[in-house]
Amino acid sequence: MPKTKLFIEASAICETRISGVGQVTLSTIIELAKNDAFLQRFKIVLLIPSGTRGSLQQHSLPMHNVETKVIHLEKHIFHRLLVYRLLPPMDLLFGKGIYLFPNFKNWPVYHSNSLTYIHDVAFRLYPETVQRKNLKMLKHNVPLWVKRTTRIITVSSSSKQEIIHELGVDTDKVNVVPNGVDTTYFRPMPKIETDDIKQQYGIQGNYLLYVGNIEPRKNISRLLDAYAGLPENLRDEYSLVLVGGGGWGKDDIESKIVTLQGDGFNIIRPDVYVPDAHLPYLYSGASLLTHVALHEGFGLSVLQAMACKTPVLASDIAVLHEVADLAATYVNPLKISDITDKMSTVLQDKKLQQRLITLGTKRVAEYSWKESSKKLVKIIERLDR
Repeated sequence: MPKTKLFIEASAICETRISGVGQVTLSTIIELAKNDAFLQRFKIVLLIPSGTRGSLQQHSLPMHNVETKVIHLEKHIFHRLLVYRLLPPMDLLFGKGIYLFPNFKNWPVYHSNSLTYIHDVAFRLYPETVQRKNLKMLKHNVPLWVKRTTRIITVSSSSKQEIIHELGVDTDKVNVVPNGVDTTYFRPMPKIETDDIKQQYGIQGNYLLYVGNIEPRKNISRLLDAYAGLPENLRDEYSLVLVGGGGWGKDDIESKIVTLQGDGFNIIRPDVYVPDAHLPYLYSGASLLTHVALHEGFGLSVLQAMACKTPVLASDIAVLHEVADLAATYVNPLKISDITDKMSTVLQDKKLQQRLITLGTKRVAEYSWKESSKKLVKIIERLDR
């Protein structure tokens, strides 16, 4: 009996610097490609933009279990055809199967079922934090993408409820497949190696850490103000390190960082790309992860920090309670004084730090890519009947 083809739109892993969505896509592909029972029934086919085949080599994918097919169009041209709704049914070109779209956008298919990841609906809940051009595109196209996909996948129960409410989707159409964390990769790192990595980015002594895009939705402006409001003795002891790529709206944030640095605040914003391979060391060296975002679909850096035995300060929003449960100290993300006070409390309370670390280690054990993959496989198998 011929295998069913699982076509995965894999442009997210074809970048030199892959995003959070790219990390989720990559981890999902790796787990599916290791699943012998799955491979007996399905053939994994990665659909990649023209000229990007070589970029897959950086990821250590089990290529003997994965086939690649190239979309013979320049990436920007293909994107325009998609956004302006000019693509033909793509399974007429690549063949019948099940199509998996990991980042909102999906293609028209005629003879096939499809799965589309919608990680969050920030564009509906916090439109002011989304670039105007991108906001217009999402408002115009997401209703169509939601309508024409067979199933929607999202990464948390909180996000599922927001999708149902904001997009008017039937509850049975939305499936939750949580993100995971690879504890062989994200784990406490030896101090001597951690100190070497810190030195590369000009980090000395103790520090608070933020990991994520530099963009308005991440609430970094309030985080900066909260850090600046710490008692002088804590500011002297702890610097604030901000790691992540520049997203939309970064200019005002970057300007504020420079101003605070000029005023003598020890805020470190690496001016070079920080590769993913360095993140476990930066988490391990940090005294506290600060994640005070206004909205998230999941909040992967929270789990990654916990896996490295780093205490977590998180926004008091539903999805982060869902992910971290009792293993974080929560703050009102809109109240700078609350962020400052809780930050100060955790930094000065060693027993609280240890409790957060212990609970975080237990929490991480509940989130693995293997278990996430099992949930995804069940959904794929149902579509193949």
